[in-house]
Amino acid sequence: MQSIIEIITAIRNIRAQWNIKPNETVNAFYILDGVSLNQENLEDIKRLARLKDFSSHENRELFNRIFNMEEIASERLAPIRANVATALVGTTKIFVPLEGLVNLEAEKKRMNADIVQKKKSVDGLNARLNNTDFVSKAPEEVIIKEKERLGSLIKEISALEGVLANLS
Repeated sequence: MQSIIEIITAIRNIRAQWNIKPNETVNAFYILDGVSLNQENLEDIKRLARLKDFSSHENRELFNRIFNMEEIASERLAPIRANVATALVGTTKIFVPLEGLVNLEAEKKRMNADIVQKKKSVDGLNARLNNTDFVSKAPEEVIIKEKERLGSLIKEISALEGVLANLS
């Protein structure tokens, strides 16, 4: 049951990340590795994640058409394709084709602006943490919190740059 909840959460996170409207249904695909889903589980996921279809990679005709692939050699190999949002839930790989769902150019601009804003925050935090007056006067908890925030921002920038690299 926990894996079902995590799959639904991952799909909802993809929807939120790409500003896909809640009332809009989407297609999604999955590659299972060590998890089994019965028909009832699939129907629950489709309903709760607002999906048109949630198909296994075993539905090769549809999967190949959407991902423009000849074949998947192994369940363990995830296709790396542009304009597809992906999530990993344990060993289950989830793919949501973005073509026709989002304005990719607008999303690229939004992400670039977000990266610029986050880099400014990183620069500010680095300046603050490199300021000897700040470090000597600030409580240890504040310094730790600022370092954690810096690390989080760096991870977010890296993730956004990775997403941008996959967009065509």
